[in-house]
Amino acid sequence: MAYVIHPRESRPFSFLHPAMGGAQTHPTVTAFLQLDTEQIIIRYCNEHKDVQPEALWNVLTYKPKHFRWAGADLFPGVTAAGRHEMVVLEVNSCPSGQKYMPHGQGMDSSYHKLMDETFRDTISSKCDPSLINKPLAVVQDKNPIENNGYASALADITKEPVYVVETYLNRPKEQNIRWTDGVLEVRDVEGQWHAIRAAFRYVTQKPWTRIPLTTKTVVFNPIACCLSGGRNKLVAAMAYEAFNKQQEGTGLRVRIPRTFMRVTKAQIPTVVQALHGKAVIKIPYSNCGQGVYTVTSQKELDKLMALDLGYEKFIVQSLIGHKNWSSSQWHHACTIPDEEGREYVFDTRMMVYYENRL
Repeated sequence: MAYVIHPRESRPFSFLHPAMGGAQTHPTVTAFLQLDTEQIIIRYCNEHKDVQPEALWNVLTYKPKHFRWAGADLFPGVTAAGRHEMVVLEVNSCPSGQKYMPHGQGMDSSYHKLMDETFRDTISSKCDPSLINKPLAVVQDKNPIENNGYASALADITKEPVYVVETYLNRPKEQNIRWTDGVLEVRDVEGQWHAIRAAFRYVTQKPWTRIPLTTKTVVFNPIACCLSGGRNKLVAAMAYEAFNKQQEGTGLRVRIPRTFMRVTKAQIPTVVQALHGKAVIKIPYSNCGQGVYTVTSQKELDKLMALDLGYEKFIVQSLIGHKNWSSSQWHHACTIPDEEGREYVFDTRMMVYYENRL
């Protein structure tokens, strides 16, 4: 059932993970977030002499029509020559991470920035006139900390009550949402249905099973973002190749591991062998670490082949691993060794959103 979060003039706003405690943003990150577009380009091109500033300007000032909020998971890689480079693992059309990002007080949080600078602009430019007086909603299937943060920020900014509703892939009988002529409707605790003019979507598990491709209600992000690469790893891999081809000669490119596309299940062992027995196998529709299988031995490969993976074709990539056995052109940079000499693998989540100004 949908519950309502009401606006407040002020609230103790801290929708952070309990593990964050009193964490603060690193000064380097703080300084970076204060740079404008031109300053970012100057700094980047000073460090990367082969990059054309005009090309970078065109990329950073591009106005997306649909995909206005995204995340990417990056590995810090090291080449055989010792050069440190960031490598894209996957992109995400409903990225998590706000609960791990320290923020200011009140309206200065990252939740408020996304709701005010991107979501509200999307509503004003795309809202159907027939729904202009209908309420707003946050639709979710996981991550309640962040979604309550987004709903609270949205209520505070718009001065409107916001419905928060859950919808799950494997619970069809729990019908908390429905669609009527392209309009999203949510059911409240009293069983009453309410038409929604715009919805912030944090539905991650096969969202196209519950949200149509075309809607009257503004959906942020729309399902097209998932199908065109946000959750479709095959299309994403094709998009990386297309971008790199388009940017030839500019110094810009998306770094990804060596990738084999449209691999049938029967072909997986052959491709893994071509990658020296160490590879990553991904189902085409998933993210957040789901549907991703690491193979470093024959035993792990046999275990994978025995599974019912639910798809006919897959993406297989080289494995960015230890410097002594990585099957990629990079090995993982790892953390600084601790007191016992242990190093740990990690990735970096980068979240970006579009705002209608430079």
